[in-house]
Amino acid sequence: MSKVSIDQQIEEVERELKYRGDVYPRLVRTFKMKQSHADFHIARMEVVLETLKWNKDNREHVIDWIRNKPEKKEGQAA
Repeated sequence: MSKVSIDQQIEEVERELKYRGDVYPRLVRTFKMKQSHADFHIARMEVVLETLKWNKDNREHVIDWIRNKPEKKEGQAA
């Protein structure tokens, strides 16, 4: 699989959320999906989007943290 940038991942999740926003209401109206299931799955995807955006906005801090993370000693819990 080729590398997918964080911007492309964000775009894809936004596209998926738009798709769900278009499709789920019809599925609920036709009793093929419960409203609670639609809400649940949309909420989960919104959290994915928030996580990706947070990672993009905090990329440098995350890289610095990884670089400066103390070495784990043998027998030490994670």
